[in-house]
Amino acid sequence: MSDAPVSLALIGCPEDINVWRDIAARLRHGTFRVAVDADPRRAQSAAEALRAGDAVSSCETALDQHGEDFDAVVIHNPLVHGPEVAKRAAESGKHILASSPVAATMSDVKSLIATCNQSGVHLGICGTSRFVPSIQTVMQRLANGKLGEPGLLRFHHWESRSDQPLVKTLYNAVDLAIWLFGALPREIQAVGKQSAGSTADWDYVQLHFGFPAGGMALLDFSTSLPEGQSYDSWSLIGSRGAAYADDHHNTHLLYAGDHPRALISREGLGHQILEYQAFIDAIREGQPPPVSGSDCLAVHQVIDAVMRSLDLGSVCRIEGGRDESV
Repeated sequence: MSDAPVSLALIGCPEDINVWRDIAARLRHGTFRVAVDADPRRAQSAAEALRAGDAVSSCETALDQHGEDFDAVVIHNPLVHGPEVAKRAAESGKHILASSPVAATMSDVKSLIATCNQSGVHLGICGTSRFVPSIQTVMQRLANGKLGEPGLLRFHHWESRSDQPLVKTLYNAVDLAIWLFGALPREIQAVGKQSAGSTADWDYVQLHFGFPAGGMALLDFSTSLPEGQSYDSWSLIGSRGAAYADDHHNTHLLYAGDHPRALISREGLGHQILEYQAFIDAIREGQPPPVSGSDCLAVHQVIDAVMRSLDLGSVCRIEGGRDESV
C-alpha cells in the first residue's frame, strides 16, 4: 500500500457544492486539488468549498497546467461531458471515478475501458445503489445464507416527468439486479408505453428478467407522478426469507419466519462517503475499484437487450456475451 494520499480533480461542479464539501471533509487519505467547470463562478465556489488549490474551466487545462497535482479525476454527471473527457484523463495517466452511467452506449463504455487498460489506470463507477446501507444489509444476509438463494426481486421507481435518457433511469436498478443475483439475466422482456403529447421515449417501462439459476426480477419505472418527490422501493424474496426497503423511511424489513423485523437506518451521506473512500483505498492499494468498468459494461449489455426487446416487442436472450431475440 502506498503511504501517499490520493489527490483528486473534480470535473463538473454541481450548483450545490455543500454535499461534496461534507464528503471531502470526511475522506481519509484523499484530497481535492483542482475543481473544473466551464462556469468560472461554479468552479471557484467548488474550489473554495473543497479547499482545492485551483479552479479551471476545462479538463484539458487541468491536465496540461495542473496534471502533476492530482492522481485521479472524479467526473460528476459524465453523460453531460461525454466519454472523451474520461478518455483524455485516462490517456494522461489519471485514474477515473465517474458517476453512473459513465457513457450513453455500450460501445463508448468498451472504448473507455480499452483506453484505461492501455494506459494502466483504473475506472471506477460511483452513484450506484450498492453502498446504500439498506442494500448492504440485504447483501450481507444473502452472503451469510440468512435469506437463502434469491428468487424474486421487485423494484419500483416512480417520479414526475423526466427528460433524462432512459439509460440513466434504468441503470441503477439493472445494476442492483445483476449484483443481487450474481449473474446476467438470461431472458429479458420489456414493455413500455408513451403518453399522448409526451416528449420522452417512454413514460412507463416494465422489465422482466429471468436468471440462469431460476430466479427472476420485475422492475418498473414510471415518470407519471405529480410534481414532487420521487419514490423507490424494492423487495427480495429468497428461499429462506425476504427483505423490503424503500427510500422514504430508511426502513427495511427482514423476514425468516415468526414475525417480520424492521431495521431502521439513517443513511445520510454515509453511502456516498463509503463509495469514494473505497475508490481511494483501492488506488492506494493498487487494486481495481469495487465497482468497475466491467460492472458498467454488464449493465449496458442488459440495457441494450432491454432496448431491443422494447423495439421488437419480443423476448431477448443473452447467450455467450450476445443478446438475441426469441
